[in-house]
Amino acid sequence: QSKFLICSKFFRNAGNKKKSQHKKESSPVQLETVQVESVTDVIFAAQHPMKILIAEDNPVNQTVLKKLLFKLGYSHGNVDVAENGKIALDRVTLSQIPYDLVLMDVFMPEMDGLESTRAIRACENIVQPYIIALTANAMSRDEQLCKDAGMDLYLTKPVLLKPLSIALSKARKQK
Repeated sequence: QSKFLICSKFFRNAGNKKKSQHKKESSPVQLETVQVESVTDVIFAAQHPMKILIAEDNPVNQTVLKKLLFKLGYSHGNVDVAENGKIALDRVTLSQIPYDLVLMDVFMPEMDGLESTRAIRACENIVQPYIIALTANAMSRDEQLCKDAGMDLYLTKPVLLKPLSIALSKARKQK
């Protein structure tokens, strides 16, 4: 991955005040650099603005997904978490501001992602979100189950930055 250097702070040397005041002095400039993984990581959310719901029961997976989204530029105000499919269903159907995207774990307690997605798709009076299935199962049969439930896309765990950003780009183009 390429690295970009961005100048973030400038420091000016005041120079020696004992020198003649008639003569203009040039102050040397010292640059401090900050390393950024990719410029696209910094501006991704600005190019693909979305309100996102993470439907995931595992706290470690919740944290990983939030960190990936934050790395892409999404803020706490744009990302919410639901601990199971029932809570996800409630958030999607009752939210004042509709979700553009749901990252839906397939296997959760109380109500799994497949059942939650079917219930969301059955609601005709809401703005339908783009739903991306998240599962550790990478079998084509599992992908078909997700599509049959109404999910738009399928990502395998562990979720990585590049496949996630591609999926978010597809979601944004569909909206």
